[in-house]
Amino acid sequence: SFCTLLASATAARRMDKLPPGLRVPAGVSEADVERFIAAQEAAGMTGAQDAAVVGEASTSYDMMDRDMRTCAFGPHFFDGVRWGAGLTLLPTILLGRRSYKRAKIAMPKRPGVTMWKSDPWAVLFAGACSITASLKVVKFIAARGRVREFQFEEEMAVMNATSDEELETLATMKVLEDARARGEDLSEFVGIGPTEEERRERSRRLGGRDIGNKVHKLSRMPTWWDGFAVGVFGSLVDAYSPHKP
Repeated sequence: SFCTLLASATAARRMDKLPPGLRVPAGVSEADVERFIAAQEAAGMTGAQDAAVVGEASTSYDMMDRDMRTCAFGPHFFDGVRWGAGLTLLPTILLGRRSYKRAKIAMPKRPGVTMWKSDPWAVLFAGACSITASLKVVKFIAARGRVREFQFEEEMAVMNATSDEELETLATMKVLEDARARGEDLSEFVGIGPTEEERRERSRRLGGRDIGNKVHKLSRMPTWWDGFAVGVFGSLVDAYSPHKP
């Protein structure tokens, strides 16, 4: 076939020669094959480079999909989760300190006896709380940039939707002004403007969230306090569950 011929010719060209006795099908000249090879080399793309580009595009799409799912409830909800998880830093430290003091009090007053031997679970819990508290600080600072990014994307989406509506309004006004200048009856332009379907589409863009290629209509968008409650509950469960092995 023609594809097989081109593949063979490309492989041979990389060896700086064409295979001897290469038969060109009817309607396909060797000049066409040469032009195809030259175009491929001019593009500078090999099979490995093509695969790398496809892999990079796939990774970028996966990251965009994860961001879309994370932002599905809006930047205010995400910011509330950030503050809820960050403010549980103090309870986490207090739980770790309480566990450490309890293990120290329960430790027998005998030489060679350590807290690890007397109450290993309490020591592990205190260490886990210390690590968790440190990670909470890092996550709180790192999430600040993500919140700003989500807020910027939300503002851009609203601006784009507003720009579309303004353009439609200007177009409608121009049509009316032209009709008035020609002395036409403006009663026939009463129904001019966005159709009901266009209004529903704009409402879908502003009020719906695209999750997994499906638009979910929410009766009430989650607020900052909803995210705060989720962050507090999740962090307290993570901090307290190791205390009950």
